[in-house]
Amino acid sequence: YEEATRQSAKAYLESNGAHIAPASAADGVQDAAFLKQLFGMNSIPAVPAAAKEDPTRVLATLYEIGGPLTNVLSTSVAKQLPMIPHVGVRLYGTEYFYSDVIESRPVAVMQDMLEDFPQVSFDLGPATVTEQELEEWIASDALQSQWQPESYNVFDHNCNHFARVICDKVTENGLEESLMRPVIAVTEEMLSELPEWRKNLGKGFMNQITRLVVVTPSFGFAASPSLS
Repeated sequence: YEEATRQSAKAYLESNGAHIAPASAADGVQDAAFLKQLFGMNSIPAVPAAAKEDPTRVLATLYEIGGPLTNVLSTSVAKQLPMIPHVGVRLYGTEYFYSDVIESRPVAVMQDMLEDFPQVSFDLGPATVTEQELEEWIASDALQSQWQPESYNVFDHNCNHFARVICDKVTENGLEESLMRPVIAVTEEMLSELPEWRKNLGKGFMNQITRLVVVTPSFGFAASPSLS
């Protein structure tokens, strides 16, 4: 991570907060070790209760899925990765994400499956599309054709890039760039200054490992955190 990227995210959070809805101390806080790595903060406010309970609000949830595999993946690209991030987008009671295809699960199911993984959520405000419009867009050939198994690339076409696309579609302002930049940079920029053969080796290895983590019949996160 470049310090400037982290400081930009921290400055945004200090000036604007983590949520569109007003946060209250009564709602508590969210903490995860990666917050310090990504955003230079130890914690952020919890999602306001009113937003959390409103299915028409859009929530972006950031998970740390790497666990022990982070060091293995780091070796493949000869750079130490701080984490392996995954972003899912919640609205209308469903969480949408990209594994090697566009997938969706009920929020309640995802909460149960991923409760042991470090995570924080951001309220992005009310949805700007209806549930029917969202479902039609998700099913459209124009979108599906861009997010197929052969399109997956852990460095520059992964779940985090998809989260940015869907948030741009369903919210007024999308995912704040200063917050997404550190997340995207974990995979997108870690290949800088590597020789081409090392990049290709890293891509092949990390694509396989990342799919092992997130692509299983029950969604890979259901496995033990020690394997994720």
